[in-house]
Amino acid sequence: MILVLVLLTIIFFAPSFGSWLFIVVTVLLELWIMLLQDRKIKNNGKYSSSEIEIIERYNVFFQYPITSRKLSRIFSGIQLSTFVFVPYMFILGNWIAGIIGVIQYFVVSQFAVTLNPQHFLNENMKNDNIKDFSFKMKVGTDLLALNSALEKMYRRSSGELKK
Repeated sequence: MILVLVLLTIIFFAPSFGSWLFIVVTVLLELWIMLLQDRKIKNNGKYSSSEIEIIERYNVFFQYPITSRKLSRIFSGIQLSTFVFVPYMFILGNWIAGIIGVIQYFVVSQFAVTLNPQHFLNENMKNDNIKDFSFKMKVGTDLLALNSALEKMYRRSSGELKK
């Protein structure tokens, strides 16, 4: 979150430089996550097919769980900061940066969910935010597979540490 606050501060003191810095930093973070996300895993018999599907879908979350959760907060902060960034860019007449900021609002939300799926899936199930029954069942199945894969991963890690 400090990164987002620093970028917003730069935007207010140097709008033209700060707006492009904000966009470049956001795009570089997105590209980095996309490169990390594109890895496949080998099924060594420890995970079911639904767990493998979840691990591949949320690969960064399983590879770097702590960093992934922190990056999810940063992306959520970037998404919230667009409420300040975009109108400010439009007021200053920087239409291109403002339009890119609007697009970023929708793009970074997907990264926030991908980087911390356990939080977002739990929140949607707990708060009963999903009205479509078939989609709710899919989210519930994904959440069970995610929790099962995490349990197996942590059990395997703790077993290796005890040896």
